[in-house]
Amino acid sequence: VLGSSLLWFVFVNVGNLDMSIAAAISTSLALYWAGCEAKGSRKFLFQVLFWLSMTAGFFFKGLIAFVLPLGVIILYGLLERRWKLISWMISLPGIIIALVPIVVWTVLMEREIPGFIDYFYYREHFARFFTKAHHRHGNPFLYFGIILDRKSTRLNSSHTDISRMPSSA
Repeated sequence: VLGSSLLWFVFVNVGNLDMSIAAAISTSLALYWAGCEAKGSRKFLFQVLFWLSMTAGFFFKGLIAFVLPLGVIILYGLLERRWKLISWMISLPGIIIALVPIVVWTVLMEREIPGFIDYFYYREHFARFFTKAHHRHGNPFLYFGIILDRKSTRLNSSHTDISRMPSSA
């Protein structure tokens, strides 16, 4: 099926990492869920793989690979008042295994390209969202609120009444 998909051949040569980061985030959340149900040494394995999947996502797109899954887990745990869901992900070996490749890569990049840490971590991850460093005007979070509001309005107005649809008898 994949071989017959025209879009596969078109997008295979496009440098878009959105699907890669989506796969890494989805994998980390799936590993988290599976790990919550695991016992003994399997639990430890899932914790390490959980952190490694976020590390892989980091190399695709940056800190968002940690922010989104950890944010979802923490928010869900707080809303459900299930503190074990939050405490499960705290695994010192997992965190260390996840951070070692990131720290090594960051040090090597800074040695090769002076100013990399400032550019990559500060400008690309914080300044462009919270300052006017990239000449953005207005509040970026307001933009997403407007888009989501328009999308939900359009979805609600195009709701189809199934009772009026012809039956397929």
